[in-house]
Amino acid sequence: MNMRTKTVAAAIVCASVAAVALATGCAAQSPGGAEPAYDELIVQYANEYESSQVHKADEEGEDNSHANLRAQLETPAVRAGGVAIVREVDADDPDKADIPKFCLSCKTSLFNDMYEEEGMGVFGSGNVMTDEDFAALDGRYFDCYSCHSWEGGGLVLEPHMIYAQAETFPLAAEFLGSVSAKEAVCGQCHNYALGRDTAKGYTEDEAQNCDPWRYGTDPEGMYRYLVEIGGFSTDEATGIKMVQANHPQLEMFQGSIHQSMGLACSDCHMNPATDESGATYVSHDASSSVAEDDEAMASCLACHETQDGIETVEDMRSFLSTRQAQQAACQAEVEASLEGFYQAIANAVQDGTVDDATLQQAKDDYSFARFLVKGQQQNLNDPVDGAQIAHNPDQMRSMLERANALVEEGMEKVG
Repeated sequence: MNMRTKTVAAAIVCASVAAVALATGCAAQSPGGAEPAYDELIVQYANEYESSQVHKADEEGEDNSHANLRAQLETPAVRAGGVAIVREVDADDPDKADIPKFCLSCKTSLFNDMYEEEGMGVFGSGNVMTDEDFAALDGRYFDCYSCHSWEGGGLVLEPHMIYAQAETFPLAAEFLGSVSAKEAVCGQCHNYALGRDTAKGYTEDEAQNCDPWRYGTDPEGMYRYLVEIGGFSTDEATGIKMVQANHPQLEMFQGSIHQSMGLACSDCHMNPATDESGATYVSHDASSSVAEDDEAMASCLACHETQDGIETVEDMRSFLSTRQAQQAACQAEVEASLEGFYQAIANAVQDGTVDDATLQQAKDDYSFARFLVKGQQQNLNDPVDGAQIAHNPDQMRSMLERANALVEEGMEKVG
């Protein structure tokens, strides 16, 4: 990194520190003030709160924004994958799916209150949300205290979900404490595994020893942990372990060029804004597309103008979309090869022409190759191919290259 780039990077970091100061509420503090009631808090931080409630529909018309969590969770529906709505139904429809309470563990800080009342019994698929439980939440999803605590008369940045609580999940909390607060408040939910083993319920000892990062944050470490906790389904036709991360944005960001510059999630996803009165604040519309945000694109120019000769916001947007498309195209090629590999394994299982040890190695190669492809998408339920390339372009490209190599090696075993 040359001297000019270092200076620009330092400027970005300084600007991001200022942004976090705004996000934590310094501009609206009441020195020495007692913690207000929640309805008073969202008035005190009106701009931040209102921007957090902005809805966003994708190209298919689906709204997966933080603001739509209430509708996603409280609408009577047939569901897949826990909470994903397959179709809406009447409230008394026997096919209506109940929502396990643990599904709220990374969607509202009020889950912590449920834990205080019920203890470890709050985990487990048999303990489901009732109409009364939802009414008590009063729509407080992605709430202020998910990412902040009240100190010194104002809000300060602090991961607040149950998995960040050292008394309950000390090892998980220790890792979250090892990254920047700006990463931790997002990463307490946007990670690959926390909550994956909650459906069976927790004992206190299991919670104390819950440590998804015990093998590291690289793909091998994530895969090993998920296999260890049974975080996979088994393909009926082949016996292949279908292992998939939830949404490993936190893990993918580790070791990235942007992390090395001191940047974090909020620097791109929560930008400075100005209200109608001219007051500045940090937008909490964290579900919005960075590519559609002129403020975010402009901040990228601070480095990319020097590194890549990009001069305008539109040029920066084009630079990003080109790399997203390149990653998506590469993924499509690998997926096509992966499908051929699966068929070769299925044929070998059916006709018995490959010895057991070689066949098992091919299955393991396929399993990890598939995990690499799905992992670099970084979104289990609503992936958009290539969209998250900016999180860690080197890692994402490497994962597809490694997956392709595994496919080629595996085809030699069973092809």
